[in-house]
Formats: sequence, C-alpha cells, structure tokens
Amino acid sequence: VVRELGRGSNLRTAVLVGGDAMEAQFAELAASPDVIVATPGRLLHHLAEVQGFGLGSVEYCVFDEADRMFEMGFAEQVGAQNLGGRLIILLPTLPALLCRPFCKGRTCVCRVLREAAPS
Repeated sequence: VVRELGRGSNLRTAVLVGGDAMEAQFAELAASPDVIVATPGRLLHHLAEVQGFGLGSVEYCVFDEADRMFEMGFAEQVGAQNLGGRLIILLPTLPALLCRPFCKGRTCVCRVLREAAPS
C-alpha cells in the first residue's frame, strides 16, 4: 500500500518485512527513503546490519498494532533506538499506560484503538 501511495509523487519508500528479499530492502534503504514501513524484527535486523542506518533523522515513527510488539518483546529493543522525531504508538488492545516507559524523554502520542462492541 505504501508503494502505491508514493506513486506519482517524489516520495521514496522502503518496506522492511520478513519473508521479502533482503537485497531489495538494502537497495530501498540506500535510496534514503522518506517513508519506511517495517515489522519490528526486520527493522531491528537492518539497524544492526546496515552501516549508517539509523532512526535519528526520522520525523514521525508510527507503530501500529504495537500491542504485538510488546507481546513479542520488541518494545525494549525498539525503544532503545535513537528516534529523532515524534513517536506515535497505536494499541488495539493494551492500555495506554504501557507506553509510558517506551515514551520516556520523547515526544510521544499513545492511542488505544478499540473496536465497537457488537450490538
């Protein structure tokens, strides 16, 4: 979807997800993307493996369905990264209280998204 949104514009995108070819992801990162969509595990892998790759210049970092990131133990690892801009955490199920340690010292928005109960 992010690639389709970028078509017809000057936006450079990178999609970093497990199961996709690493070589293509390295090439997308080398193009200095404006938008990166990544799963936590693959993002951490690239942060560890790609020299000079970091999140310090990121203006907005959005973690959608962050409850899964917390459940899988990635929150501490991702939270330890130097995130330069605003951090937005979207949680479908867990209380926003869990974001506090992750947001410490950052401009951070934490929203709990709940589906309406069936009527």
